Amino acid sequence: MLDTIGIILSATIPNFILGILLALPVLIPPLRRLSRRSARARRVTILVFGLLSLMISFAVWTRSIAELIYAFNRPFLSSNTLEFTEHTEYRENRRAIVNEIWMRRVVPPPWRRSCYTSQETVCHLADYVAPAAEMDDSSYQTGYLHILGVNLISALTTGAFVWLFTRQRRPATHARSGT
Repeated sequence: MLDTIGIILSATIPNFILGILLALPVLIPPLRRLSRRSARARRVTILVFGLLSLMISFAVWTRSIAELIYAFNRPFLSSNTLEFTEHTEYRENRRAIVNEIWMRRVVPPPWRRSCYTSQETVCHLADYVAPAAEMDDSSYQTGYLHILGVNLISALTTGAFVWLFTRQRRPATHARSGT
């Protein structure tokens, strides 16, 4: 139970903070005035900022996952000195392998391909690190929806703060004294 709560909090708090940070540009006076012109302009501003927040947080999370998959799953060779050294071809193609894994994570399951690069070597190396066969599993599709859902926290937070920052100020009512 505590593990689940820890996972939820570790995903929620960064997305909440990211959502607040991505709402801050609406405080720029010209943009704020533009979004205060009408209710429709305000709704469009909230929608645009929320979608941008969703895209940015989703890209950051999926890139982080790709980097972690590469970091923990790449093969090592052991030498006589009991030191572990990384295969040369993995080290030389690190960026391409991570990009391949990332593309496999970003594209929704129905439209996913087994390889996104034209380099066959990179595809084979990426398959070893993150097998493409795992991507067809229904649990992966559920995981994709979970990641998307967690990133909605960022979009909703951004939308809420944009709404808060762009609301019309009410004129202050001063209480009259009886004297």
